[in-house]
Amino acid sequence: MEEKQVTLKITTDLYYTAEFLRELAKAIEGGGKLTEYETYRGMAEIEWPEED
Repeated sequence: MEEKQVTLKITTDLYYTAEFLRELAKAIEGGGKLTEYETYRGMAEIEWPEED
């Protein structure tokens, strides 16, 4: 079985990357397939693999 991968493009304010990634992880774990996530410290674009 081929592994599927998620593509993330992340932009954050300097020194806030780790905090932003923690927030992003919580948002993703909260359910649904986010395609965008934004706070005042950064933004992320998320591409999910195609479902078979």
